[in-house]
Order: sequence, then structure tokens, then C-alpha cells
Amino acid sequence: DDNFGCGSSREHAPWALMDFGIRCVISTSFGDIFYNNCFKNGVLPIKVKPQDLEKLFDDAERGANATL
Repeated sequence: DDNFGCGSSREHAPWALMDFGIRCVISTSFGDIFYNNCFKNGVLPIKVKPQDLEKLFDDAERGANATL
């Protein structure tokens, strides 16, 4: 959703994602510090348009493979 990772000023947020096996985060926007820390710690933050994010959610609910 909007401003993912806002308030996460430490590297611990991307580390936690990595610990759960998450290597990519898709959102319409990110907190600046979190966004930069993702790249430094092996997590790929992908920014998409709100309508594309909604399509991904719809496809995920149906169990479909999404293509943007």
C-alpha cells in the first residue's frame, strides 16, 4: 500500500523481510530510508501505479499469475 516502510529508519526492516524469505516488495510508494536500505540489503522495492497494484491484488485473490 502507500508509503510502505515509513518510519523504518534502520536496516532491521529489510533484514526482517529477508528472514521471512521476502526478496521483493511491491507498493505504490515507499519511505525514503526504507527504500534505500532495501537495495543495500538485497530486497528489491518495486513502485507501481495504484491501478497496477489493485490488479496484482485481484490476481492474487484468484490464484492467477499476474502480468503488468
